[in-house]
Amino acid sequence: MTDSSSPIQRPWNTVARGIIEFVIFYDKKAKHFVGVCLSFDIIEEGNNPEKLMESLTDAAKLHVAVVKKENLPEALLNRYAPKKYWDKYLQVQGSTVLQTSLSRNLIANSVTSTTVSQYPIIDSNDQTKEQVHV
Repeated sequence: MTDSSSPIQRPWNTVARGIIEFVIFYDKKAKHFVGVCLSFDIIEEGNNPEKLMESLTDAAKLHVAVVKKENLPEALLNRYAPKKYWDKYLQVQGSTVLQTSLSRNLIANSVTSTTVSQYPIIDSNDQTKEQVHV
């Protein structure tokens, strides 16, 4: 299921499982990094891309946890960021230059990183974990 009202088409996230997509880029005009959780429309700014990604990931995990705990509508797990941020993300996703490290991931001094996180991840001890893939 996808959200037909959104110009961005992605698989429907549920409380049981989903995909969270992120992008971090340097805003030359504002002279700082911008981190966006594209799946939940969470936006943060900062001077350090690694710390920004950590903070943004924590915010996304908390968002999922609150939606689960409070039995909130799953639409909150599918509230996409504006298209301009998806365009930056998709620019890198289509690029063969994509690296695996935030610090080496500067593409034209603009897009720093894209990250996809899936939830939940079940390990061999049958405990729910969240794992971020950079």
